[in-house]
Amino acid sequence: MADSYTSTTSDQQKQEVALDIGNLMDLTSNRGIDNGKEIEISSYEEYPRKRIFYKPSLVSIGPKYSKEVDQVKDKEYKNIYMKSFLERDVGHSVDEYRGCLRNPEMKLLDKAENYYKEIEITYPHTDEELVDMLLLDGCFVVEFVLKCKEGGNGDPRRSFEGKKAREDMLLFENQLPFDVLSAIYKKMTTGNTDEVPSFIRLVKFAFASLAPKFTINNFHDDNKPQQPMDLLHVVYSLCLPSNAQTLVSQAAKGNEENMWLKLNHMNSATELKEVGVRFDKIGQVFNMPKKYENIPSPEYSGAISLFDITFHNGVMTIPCFKVDNFTELFFRNMIAMEQRCDTLNPKYFTDYTRLMDHLLDTKRDVTLLRKNGIIQNLLDEDNKVAYIFNNLSVEVDTSTNFYFASVYTAVNKLCRKRSHVWKQKLKKFFYALWKVLSITLSAISLLLLVVEAYNNNK
Repeated sequence: MADSYTSTTSDQQKQEVALDIGNLMDLTSNRGIDNGKEIEISSYEEYPRKRIFYKPSLVSIGPKYSKEVDQVKDKEYKNIYMKSFLERDVGHSVDEYRGCLRNPEMKLLDKAENYYKEIEITYPHTDEELVDMLLLDGCFVVEFVLKCKEGGNGDPRRSFEGKKAREDMLLFENQLPFDVLSAIYKKMTTGNTDEVPSFIRLVKFAFASLAPKFTINNFHDDNKPQQPMDLLHVVYSLCLPSNAQTLVSQAAKGNEENMWLKLNHMNSATELKEVGVRFDKIGQVFNMPKKYENIPSPEYSGAISLFDITFHNGVMTIPCFKVDNFTELFFRNMIAMEQRCDTLNPKYFTDYTRLMDHLLDTKRDVTLLRKNGIIQNLLDEDNKVAYIFNNLSVEVDTSTNFYFASVYTAVNKLCRKRSHVWKQKLKKFFYALWKVLSITLSAISLLLLVVEAYNNNK
């Protein structure tokens, strides 16, 4: 089988494919809908339209939103991808994939049921309905990721519908268990004589550019995460520090030095600047190449993650990151996953947004960090960036094992040093005095020149 895993079929095979798709779509039209609580969200006041941060706009994946999208468009879009998937793998029929999902040794149905129970989503009530849902949506996701890898005119990232579908697939409650996706991909590539890239790496390639910052080192590590829950969890792992596993084990010990005190507070960036704190950029925002074969080696950009913020000798070092139209949706769904999943600890995105909420209090704070190269603002207006981070942490519980506790402690210790504070105040006083004297001397000099000119004209 070639690298693109594509092949052609006869007219008879195509008719069978169309029949299989029609049956699947009919069988999955009555999926279960979650009756649980909705997460309360806020929207941009500056934007003309209301943002929906947790509901898909085009494609439903899994049971929760199957009745809340445009079912005609959802059906048409999945039809295209299902047909393409089955034409790609003429060696296996739809029934063979159904058999794979029902295989008692793989326990995929049990895993799917447990997955949806853990995130409080009602799933189809019969095994048959569950199998049809997993098959249709699973084949769609696998085919979508493969098309991104192949690039060219068929790359969904190049179309409006593809871009919307890609955003939909990073919603916390719009997911399939990763074991199901892996099983479908493994069966589809069985017998391939060429080297087959891991499905984890293909997912990272397809979705990495939606992250505010990711590290290329994590892209090349197929063991991150070791036991992926879903597609969103894989993209989540792209952003983590390289020593994330060690930090998780330390967190489990309940180290008191890294415990978050709810009374802790950090001044904004401009306030910290007034007491002598300097902000330095570190790392870079890596842009994933459009072509899979152009991905550089891990050494290209180092191992600086989004969360590698440090404070030492009055200097806060912050990895640069981008802010665009997808940033708020990305953060909100990562935070939702952290809040629902106890196994994710430390809660990197939750703690990061709390830190940024304190630092980026106003437009002036965003402007300061942007001018220092830390924020790449693709929204044009700095006040929009401040608005995003001021609202991300609303009604979100901060973890007790606060990841940036050491940064807060060091910054607050510096700000409390009376000698340091007075030193900065004296510097500001003498600078202001110097400006007044400079203006006064300039005014006197100008006045003397005027008087001299007047006397010379007499």
